[in-house]
Amino acid sequence: MQFERNGSMVQFRRAQYILFDLRYLLSFMPTPDQWNDQLRRGFLQGLKLFLKLLTYMEGMDASTRQIIQVTYLY
Repeated sequence: MQFERNGSMVQFRRAQYILFDLRYLLSFMPTPDQWNDQLRRGFLQGLKLFLKLLTYMEGMDASTRQIIQVTYLY
């Protein structure tokens, strides 16, 4: 994601809502009789993808803006 200075934070908000949805989904735990092989595989696949997302976010630095000033001498 690329963020713009003083721009709308639409992309950030979208990513934030994804994490809110994930938190909501994880708040409901299936009962022991609902667990089957397909549910276990799906859970493990989702967990794997979530951990992959966190590894991408781990090394992120805050966005900084670099300003280059050029002075012309005449």
